Amino acid sequence: MARRVVISGYYGFGNAGDEAILAGIVAGFRELAPDVQLVVLSATPQETAAEHGVECVDRARFGDIGRAIDGADLLISGGGGLLQDVTSWRSPLYYLHVIRLARKRGKPVMLFAQGIGPLRRRLIRTAVRWTLKDVQAISVRDRQSVEELERLRVAGPPVEVTADPAFLISPASAGRVKDIVKRENLSAAGGRRLLVNVRDWRGPTASARARANLITELASALDTVAAEEKAEIVFLPMQRGDADLAGNVLAAMVAPGNVVLGEYSPSEIAALAATAGVVVAIRLHALMFAVMAGVTPVGISYDPKVDAFLGSLDLTPAAQVGEIDGAGLAAAIRAAMASAADFRPHLLEAAGRQRELALENVRMALALM
Repeated sequence: MARRVVISGYYGFGNAGDEAILAGIVAGFRELAPDVQLVVLSATPQETAAEHGVECVDRARFGDIGRAIDGADLLISGGGGLLQDVTSWRSPLYYLHVIRLARKRGKPVMLFAQGIGPLRRRLIRTAVRWTLKDVQAISVRDRQSVEELERLRVAGPPVEVTADPAFLISPASAGRVKDIVKRENLSAAGGRRLLVNVRDWRGPTASARARANLITELASALDTVAAEEKAEIVFLPMQRGDADLAGNVLAAMVAPGNVVLGEYSPSEIAALAATAGVVVAIRLHALMFAVMAGVTPVGISYDPKVDAFLGSLDLTPAAQVGEIDGAGLAAAIRAAMASAADFRPHLLEAAGRQRELALENVRMALALM
């Protein structure tokens, strides 16, 4: 009988970063163990099944989830930042509940390439500590997550630092990218393209004033770079809602620009990132897509996970979201453009290391089956 794995994560919500994680997990299993059958818990099961070629269960139907776990050899919880309570205190409780469903059925559980924290509420911290002591394997995507687990005093298995599964995806073909560029009315050349990703955020730094700072100062920086470097400004939304904020930044600019309006797969977005000279981004996976393509990332941090990823590349954020200085950000972008060719080999080498570490997640999972 074929081995079966149930995968629990933030899938089916139209977030390109999380869909990239899932695509990477699927790619990793197909590379190392193509016989393993994958069952994904999704908010939109039919869409997820069609996009990723996997079986799916509605993540809100706990009876169906229980039956899927009954027929599985392993539950994977991850990847991504599932155990944090900044966006919602209910969200981590959901993922912990799914873990407990598996353990009550005697099924092994792996915490798979997660980014842990921030965890601000005592109730959530206690629930995480109590639940994770009973899982069979834990891998995290950065050292900061190890430190968070140590602060929580989680008495579980040894924690392995690996990498985000998104590094396992393959970019779309050059022909497909050419079609996207034409459909979105972008320049065919692309060499001076500045790919920009923006997002709203929650937490103690979120406010109307901070959002206004993001819009005005980012617009100022992009205007400067467009004028002085003759750069093409292209906004790349990665979740529903990103396009509205991108439109606000574009409206505040003097320079022309485009907002990518189509919804594209992770492999298509990764391939589009490869056409840029520099990627300026708030979202973590937009920065990862840049590194995968050897394109210099300029990060604007809204979360410790962004700082952690950039730190792994010996980079620091160009700005903190809500505290952007337009002139300083413009200078950082121009410096990145000037050094892009020299920095490319370093990024590609880093991407190769990240890919191998991402495969280690799959090897750990297979060892539990």
